[in-house]
Amino acid sequence: MCMGKVVVRCPKCTKQQQVTRPDSSHPFWSLERPKEDEGIANAIIQDLECKNTECSKRFSVYWYDK
Repeated sequence: MCMGKVVVRCPKCTKQQQVTRPDSSHPFWSLERPKEDEGIANAIIQDLECKNTECSKRFSVYWYDK
């Protein structure tokens, strides 16, 4: 099964980067941690590093189901 790919932007330099979903059960994503009162208990955290060599900022993508 082919996992979906999405394009995210580095929160610091805005360089685009393509990432693959961790599984088919978590189709939605955010660069911000879901709040507890949003009812999202099983978010998967994917840690990334910006591909821009001048930036290299580390950031996380939060995958969840709604």
